[in-house]
Amino acid sequence: MNNTKNLVEEIFDIQNKTVDNFISSTKKASEVVGQANAVEKAVEVYNKWFDQQQTITAEAFAKLKEQSGLNNAPVFFKEIVEAQEKLAVSWLELAKSLTRSKSIKEASDLLSANAKKAQEKWTEAYSEATKGFGKTTEMKMPTVEDTKETVKKVISMFEPVTALN
Repeated sequence: MNNTKNLVEEIFDIQNKTVDNFISSTKKASEVVGQANAVEKAVEVYNKWFDQQQTITAEAFAKLKEQSGLNNAPVFFKEIVEAQEKLAVSWLELAKSLTRSKSIKEASDLLSANAKKAQEKWTEAYSEATKGFGKTTEMKMPTVEDTKETVKKVISMFEPVTALN
């Protein structure tokens, strides 16, 4: 129960930091309206907000991993979480690059290049997944040992969840 309470407190703390960052940045942005170089100052405020938000997010991931017992989770589960985290970071980096572009053309070129990379990766994954279609293969029935191993993996996957109680 204590772990669950700490996890909820961490989530509230993260939400408070996020809201405080948003309110602070909104106040700063409203102060630059009507000033000379308002656009440049607004971009500066936005960039500071974005950097702070990225810091809050990184701290949140670290705290939530620690509190949720992810360190004790099975390897394949950790790999899934790390892949999702890596994807989120890459999207944030792309968003940062787009907002800090010097021109619409630069942002458009960056977005097009990333879309092309994504399409290439998708095509590669699709090709890999479908390369065996059409080939005849011998189906192997699972053995008792295969079934035991699968059940053990499923049970171990839920151990971090049950440890929260």
